[in-house]
Amino acid sequence: MKGTIFVELLQLIEEEHGADTLDDLLWAHEAELTQGGAYTAVGNYPHGELLTLIGAYSAHIDAVQAESLLSRFAHRILQAFTTLHPEFTLAEPDLFQFLLGIQTHIHAEVLKLYADAHPPTIVAEQLDAARLQLDYRSHRPLAQFFVCMTEQSIEIFQADAQVEVVELSADGHSARVVVHKAA
Repeated sequence: MKGTIFVELLQLIEEEHGADTLDDLLWAHEAELTQGGAYTAVGNYPHGELLTLIGAYSAHIDAVQAESLLSRFAHRILQAFTTLHPEFTLAEPDLFQFLLGIQTHIHAEVLKLYADAHPPTIVAEQLDAARLQLDYRSHRPLAQFFVCMTEQSIEIFQADAQVEVVELSADGHSARVVVHKAA
């Protein structure tokens, strides 16, 4: 998994609860982190370490903050993505066009830049003018994060829409959502 994701999570933790909390979490889980918590944006790291860090941070914060952690993290990732690669969001006229292009444009570009990348498969199908179905499949158990990323895309595009979770696998490797635009 690309280091940018790890760096954004560590920055989120530090911004929300300070450098001391971040250091405490990294020290407490050092044995589970191959890099000891020293991640670079250009590195590749096991996705299990991301899950370890998210779990450790969730256990450290109050229940209300823990419940919205993935949404806050997804929003942060999308903002970073928009800043680093504005061509993907600015080139798309609306939310549906952006979501329809994740697999064919964004993931295709990721694979051009990083031949060793293993992005999830996201199959998008526009059901009608107001509904778009997204099917997520990955070897990583990040389906709930995918749902949050989809929800946060609505905010990024300031769309009047909602996400309906149709299916979310128990193992976290797959999901189906339908995005409904308001009439």
